[in-house]
Amino acid sequence: MGLVLATGIAAGFHLNVPTIGAIPQSLPLPQGIPHWNDFSVIRELINPALALAALGSIESLLSAVVADGMTVSEKHNSDRELIGQGLANIIVSFFGSIPATGAIARTAVNVRSGGKT
Repeated sequence: MGLVLATGIAAGFHLNVPTIGAIPQSLPLPQGIPHWNDFSVIRELINPALALAALGSIESLLSAVVADGMTVSEKHNSDRELIGQGLANIIVSFFGSIPATGAIARTAVNVRSGGKT
């Protein structure tokens, strides 16, 4: 409510409010595949990448188990969950995005709000 009110006041009185940056008006374009002259970069990044993938997988599966406990109708498919998350994180990397995982707090709010999928 406070955000809506403050936005309305700022817009209504044409106040000059400093902002961090502009909101993009379009979706980002793909950045392309990086070119490596040698495999030293890959060797340096493979361990942190595997650690992030493992942690993200564990967090997503834990969120799915929590959602299973909150519902009675359906149970999650771990393989489908991890393949979908992996493909999504690979695709968004070409658009300059960051990896994402399932999170228990967001999952619980969605289930309690009636989310089914």
